[in-house]
Amino acid sequence: PHEYKTLHVEGRVLTEATMLKVIGVGDNVVDCYLHTKTMYPGGNALNFSVFAKKLGYDAAFLGTFGSDDAGEYVPEVLESLGVDISHCRHVKGANGRAKVMIQNGDRTFMGSNKGGVTREHPLQFDDGDYNYLQSFDLVHTSTYSYINDLLPALANNGNIISYDFSHHWDYETFEERCPYIAFSFFSTGKNSDDEAINALKKAVESGSKLAITTRGERGSLIYDGDTLYAFPAKKIEAVDTMAAGDSFITAFLTKYLSMQKEGVSPSIEICSRVATEFASQSCLVEGSFGYGKKFHYDL
Repeated sequence: PHEYKTLHVEGRVLTEATMLKVIGVGDNVVDCYLHTKTMYPGGNALNFSVFAKKLGYDAAFLGTFGSDDAGEYVPEVLESLGVDISHCRHVKGANGRAKVMIQNGDRTFMGSNKGGVTREHPLQFDDGDYNYLQSFDLVHTSTYSYINDLLPALANNGNIISYDFSHHWDYETFEERCPYIAFSFFSTGKNSDDEAINALKKAVESGSKLAITTRGERGSLIYDGDTLYAFPAKKIEAVDTMAAGDSFITAFLTKYLSMQKEGVSPSIEICSRVATEFASQSCLVEGSFGYGKKFHYDL
């Protein structure tokens, strides 16, 4: 029930999987659905790792787990999926948690502990960590990962970085972070077209190679410094829109980098088509990628 029909997009993924190696660094949470008393693993960086693995790539996650039931459950799920968590931290305290309600297939966040141990014990890297990270073709992180101060060091380490700003972006934030970020993603579902386009241009002007914004039912916009691309969303009957953006990000990036590694000039049109299809299928699964577990306590 947790597999996707696009695992072998255009018959190329198995070949790509032998080449591309990616890692999500930073946030992990459990999304606690209050209406069903079920918690699902999630978080931007963690979702990236899981989706990359489901697409057939070599994927790892580096983050911090708590000592509660959620902090024990999430690593179990990642290990069962074959995601490398060998460099993760385990500390005493509450894992990241978010309270969620689903209404008409759309998610509504009702509060959180703001990342739990991920926020309380921010990641710091030693030489061993940096050497480990050098083995990956891409490091993906997010505004919820609490590692913004490490972006310069990661860039100096030779890492290609992708970053999800979510809806926490402004021009000053782009100026601070985009010099270190190759691929910038952010949400503009509530912004006008002009605001979205100006934000894309600012992200690229500030240093990113590509800037991509997702806008829910309005599709996506992509800017590469020369050309502005617009792509529609796929119309589906959504079960749960949780992690639709993360699945789009993952499929787009892995396709783009795989084409690049094969010596083919990456096609933004192809990458967007693959990403849109994968994102639409993720909306047919409860939680970010399934694996729900009942909880029996009040939040």
